[in-house]
Amino acid sequence: MSKFLKAFAMPILTALCGAVGAGLQVWLLSTVDEKGLLAGGHIGQILLWILSIGVTVGLLFLTRPLVHGPKYSFNFPPSVIGGIGAMVAAAGVAFTAATMLLSKGDILTTLTALAGFASTICLVLSGSGRWKGMRMNVTVHSVVCVFFLLLLICQYRMWSSEPELQRYVFQLIATVLLMIGVYQRACFDGAMGSRKSYAFFRLTGAYFCFLAIPGSDLWLLYLTALVWSLTDLCNLTPMNQKGR
Repeated sequence: MSKFLKAFAMPILTALCGAVGAGLQVWLLSTVDEKGLLAGGHIGQILLWILSIGVTVGLLFLTRPLVHGPKYSFNFPPSVIGGIGAMVAAAGVAFTAATMLLSKGDILTTLTALAGFASTICLVLSGSGRWKGMRMNVTVHSVVCVFFLLLLICQYRMWSSEPELQRYVFQLIATVLLMIGVYQRACFDGAMGSRKSYAFFRLTGAYFCFLAIPGSDLWLLYLTALVWSLTDLCNLTPMNQKGR
């Protein structure tokens, strides 16, 4: 029972800390001066960075024992919740892709939207596979990884013109972590996955998705991505035996 509770403690604590962090970010973004700039040295900003560093270091420490269990059936057994999480993410990606395509942007925006539609199909396949405990072809999650890479490049063009780092830094971090987390998922499909790395990047990705939601035009994407990140985790049971 103790090991069972430890396995569920990480995603629950991550979600709780993420909710607190999102509240601090909302508070911070609501405090602007007469020029419309964020208040410098705001206590909310200080507390938010302390919390974020603490969560990152804490998860790095908590995921260290996640060794062994190299077989796919051990790491990703059939999971209805995991399957639903991927379907939720598919909806968020589809909405984001449609919004980008309708914006009639440049070629990069169009390519990112098309990658989003392809990722939507891949996430539906991933959700179906997770529901049944089936291993996906490595291409499935690789396509999703490419989408987040293109999204990162596409969004950074807008972020780079923003003079206040605090307004976009968590969106930047969340997108990078989502991309790495999906890459780690593809590694499991290719029989090269690491429980420790996968759990760390998916959990930190979920935490920073909470922080990325306030003030973001892509809030729905980050909301659905954090649901997926928290529900499609590998087996977190701290044990030293190998999977069957």
